[in-house]
Amino acid sequence: MKSSNSYSFLIADDHSVVRQGVSLIIKELFLNAAIYMAGNFKDIFTKLNEVKIDLLILDVNFPDGNSINVLSEIKAIQPDIKILIFSAYDENIYAIFKCRSIWLFK
Repeated sequence: MKSSNSYSFLIADDHSVVRQGVSLIIKELFLNAAIYMAGNFKDIFTKLNEVKIDLLILDVNFPDGNSINVLSEIKAIQPDIKILIFSAYDENIYAIFKCRSIWLFK
């Protein structure tokens, strides 16, 4: 069932195949979704400064650094943004670190 609400998504991952795949899923679920994509931190911050984003779908790691380290900068630009962090890494390795970091932004 598709939602008719209008939401804006920013899919941020350094792999284009992941960005395209997530985009297809969003298009299936949200009829009027505005979907933006970024492959690095520079592109993420450019888009955040240009467009109001409802949900940032953010890979945990990029070649230019760890996404956890830029969460405060993201929230400074768009305080109401929701952030979903995803990764292919083992949950046992990153879960505690991520949870501690994310808790700071509640």
